[in-house]
Amino acid sequence: MKTMTIAILFLLTFGLMMTACSKSASQDALSDLDVISVDLLANLKQIDAAMATQIAFQDAKLSTEEEIRILLMEALPAHPAVMTSCYVDPNGILAYLEPEDYGNAEGVDISQQAHTITMLEYHAPVLSSAFRAVEGFTTIAMARPLFDDQNDFAGSLVLTMDPAIIIQMVLDKHGVSSELDLIAMEPDGTIVGYQDNAMIGINVFSDPQFQSHEFLQSIAAKAAELSKGQDEYSVVSTEEEDAQIKAAAWQTITMHGKDWRVILMQK
Repeated sequence: MKTMTIAILFLLTFGLMMTACSKSASQDALSDLDVISVDLLANLKQIDAAMATQIAFQDAKLSTEEEIRILLMEALPAHPAVMTSCYVDPNGILAYLEPEDYGNAEGVDISQQAHTITMLEYHAPVLSSAFRAVEGFTTIAMARPLFDDQNDFAGSLVLTMDPAIIIQMVLDKHGVSSELDLIAMEPDGTIVGYQDNAMIGINVFSDPQFQSHEFLQSIAAKAAELSKGQDEYSVVSTEEEDAQIKAAAWQTITMHGKDWRVILMQK
């Protein structure tokens, strides 16, 4: 009887220790995420500010192809994640873009792309959702309106970005452990930022490859519902019989009216 009592006490104590450890891990993740989220947003703001600066420097000189291409070339180095610098005319035509490697996309009508529709309607800065660009890659885009010397809408400056580069830069800057995943997701479940750019544009809830990842779908569902939070989940690996308690935390950043859930979770 005494041996059994000791065994029960040991199991209870062990269980309490595991709960405390998992809560601590969750709290640590949330604490790290506060800083990481701010830095991720700062990268987006850096791109946006560089665009605004170049547009102001151009001083509405947009009447010729040469003037527009100067703007595109000056905006291209805004951030290491920028892939193309584009001019979209007032009718939604991708008139010019740099670098010239993607010149075959010039002249394509992109007026039905969601962010272009928003730009043409509101003439205001836009952060796009993930989409397949006519240049041939999946991307997110930042767009700013252009106005001529009469203050009439003259199209938009659009920078396409590789969000995987932004995510990796943030991870490297803060020395985030390789045992953690950083995911930027729109509330509908669409991934807009991850270390592997092959994941950009995939929806956590509907894509078949995530159907077996119940813990990720569970965290994503809670993150979709709440702008900020933390949770724990059990994972049983093929190598170990006992379930591992892992932690996840999420925050929300907002840019040009677009919300991103920034999720930090243990692998």
